[in-house]
Amino acid sequence: MCYDFKEISVLYKEIKQIVLLAENVNDKKEVILSSINEMRNAFDHLMRCYDEENIEKCNKQIEKSKGHLFRAGYDAYELLAIETIKNIKLNFKNYTPDIILQVFPNYYNEIVFLIDDFEKNLAKVRGNKKIGYDFYDEDGEINSKKIEEAFNNYENIVTKLLDLKDDITKKIPALEKAKKEMKKTKFKEIIIASIVSAIFGAIISLIITK
Repeated sequence: MCYDFKEISVLYKEIKQIVLLAENVNDKKEVILSSINEMRNAFDHLMRCYDEENIEKCNKQIEKSKGHLFRAGYDAYELLAIETIKNIKLNFKNYTPDIILQVFPNYYNEIVFLIDDFEKNLAKVRGNKKIGYDFYDEDGEINSKKIEEAFNNYENIVTKLLDLKDDITKKIPALEKAKKEMKKTKFKEIIIASIVSAIFGAIISLIITK
């Protein structure tokens, strides 16, 4: 009996790319064990199709396999979101507020707000994952509909985060330029202040002498 694995094949390729991307942004370049485990479970369900003579039972196994793939992607997105937020914060950590505002005038009233909102949404999504494990059906198997919805929520958050990260990365040269100009300005101010102080001191000394 021949089964159509086209849809699950497309989904697998998509999830694999997400998992590899998440592993790549991880500082230690470590594999995501939870995602690997879910992909293994997905494969297990697909293999059960060959033991089934009933097409409906096989489709059920494929649906369960799909649920595990979404869960693998969900766990990878979670790590990707956390690492991306950390990276964004580290980029801004290298610059003083006045330098940041030169390049990102909307930093405090938009970007900081967005990052805070992302962190709250991530906490909410992660909380829903842990409360009651409601990704599973009455048989203890992953419910593909529930996990797909959670996966899509994460995908939306991560897509916006990556766009923000790209925007910041593109403007790092501008931040560096502003940083150098700020140093030059402060150095000139110090020199001028020293000269003024020396002249003022000389005048005072001259007056006292006379």
